[in-house]
Amino acid sequence: MEILLLSFSLAAGILLTFTGLARSIGIPSQVDLLARQYVRPLSLEQVELAEPFGRRVLRPALRGLARMVSRATPQQIMQTIHVKLDLAGNPYDLPALEFLGVCVLFAVLNTLSAGLVSSLLNASFVVIVLVMIAGAALGLYLPVLWLNMKIRARQEDITIALPDALDLLTVCVEAGQGFDGAMAQVGDKWDNELSRAFKRGLAEIRLGKTRQAALRDMANRAQVRELTNFVAALLQAERFGSGIAQVLRVQAEQMRVLRRQRAQTIANQMPIKLVFPLVFCLFPALFIVLLGPAVLRLLASVIV
Repeated sequence: MEILLLSFSLAAGILLTFTGLARSIGIPSQVDLLARQYVRPLSLEQVELAEPFGRRVLRPALRGLARMVSRATPQQIMQTIHVKLDLAGNPYDLPALEFLGVCVLFAVLNTLSAGLVSSLLNASFVVIVLVMIAGAALGLYLPVLWLNMKIRARQEDITIALPDALDLLTVCVEAGQGFDGAMAQVGDKWDNELSRAFKRGLAEIRLGKTRQAALRDMANRAQVRELTNFVAALLQAERFGSGIAQVLRVQAEQMRVLRRQRAQTIANQMPIKLVFPLVFCLFPALFIVLLGPAVLRLLASVIV
């Protein structure tokens, strides 16, 4: 019982630690940003002390840990991490180096906790080593699993929001507004992954990148088929001098058809997905309720 309580306390401590880390390195709220505009200028030391604990202490520590590990990490892995972070929308503004540090930190903590629990259970040395190796692998995989979940959630959010965004783009362009202004309207009206992608694309255009390159990079950072097709159609219309409003209207109609087809596909998959809970959860309980009394009577008659 004491070993179970110790294991539970250790796991809860690790969870609370990284929950606090995620919150402390988060982006400051809008209220904090507005309040800082009306505060008198501070010294460099005061500015550094005003930063959250995660940005001031934890993130430099993660960066230092990642630098030691990155020397032995292939450049291709770092590039893959960078691409995945872009696909996930750069959560918590983590660069690839700091994300590698998070993975290493998770692996170290998970290895130590696995070895501690195994030693408390009086396991053999070979078992302890195997459990620690498995814990390290699990610790390395957990941040990657979280990042993959963020990527899927972002892509789903973009797919759902794209038809409505195209409708708004069509209305704005047909009303006489430029395409960049229409994108700014989408970014101002909504707060989702697609609007953030539009805002980033507009920021790149204002910094000097061409619209074609900015739109291609926006599609590459999402890797959503519908968004990629929309960007390709838009670039083709600009290249051949076609009307953008007509292209937007056609694309909006196609997106609504695709969204309806996707909903029908999900609805058609529901009976197949319900087979597992019905067979393994509902049917056994139903058989016990219906056939249980008959089986008990039959066994009683056989015994007598």
